[in-house]
Amino acid sequence: MAFTRPWDDTFPPDTQLANLLGQDIREFKEDVAERIAQLATGTLAERPTPEAEFGAANIGVQYYAYDVGVLYQWNGAAWTIVKYDGTFSDPTVADLVTPVVETAANTVIIPAGSLAIGCQIDIIAAIEALDPAANNTLSLYIQSVTPTIQLSWVGTGNPGIIKASLIVMGDNNFAGIFMSGIAAVGNVQTKPVQAIDVASACAIGSTAIATSGNIRTRGLIARVSL
Repeated sequence: MAFTRPWDDTFPPDTQLANLLGQDIREFKEDVAERIAQLATGTLAERPTPEAEFGAANIGVQYYAYDVGVLYQWNGAAWTIVKYDGTFSDPTVADLVTPVVETAANTVIIPAGSLAIGCQIDIIAAIEALDPAANNTLSLYIQSVTPTIQLSWVGTGNPGIIKASLIVMGDNNFAGIFMSGIAAVGNVQTKPVQAIDVASACAIGSTAIATSGNIRTRGLIARVSL
């Protein structure tokens, strides 16, 4: 977003007419207020472009783009990334009626611009099986059309949970530790290196299958940090 007037350290000049003092003060206050309001927080699309005076090589005004969870700093010529810190969640609790085929449970979208090399992604997904006789499966997808990990069990769980902690590596792949379990019974796994596109939006979703009865979604959360 553009500012109403460009910032000018040389205005008003010493020769400015005295009867323009009121107007000059009002415009100065407007210029300051406008920049305070915009150089704070908003969406990435709303991020303004300040003048060179507001930044240098290692210091500058900051802007937090809350929709992608990224803190930026102005270096006098461009915005540089200071920190990734986004939380994306789908807390929906809903009953899936007899999902005998794979059925979407919870989904989050990590927007483009939220990931970078070296980021850590922490994920928790959960469902609750409601039929003690059912064979149940919880699957977790990470920017993929095939499951990254699956958890299967028979009977009710309180609830079935998959937890993952990943690092995005320098070659646009991720690796990490995956934990899954029902109630107090669980296991820890590692998975092969898998590709991830840090420049694109990253869909993370869970699905559910039950051979009989219903499944209750219990939410999904993904946190990005650097």
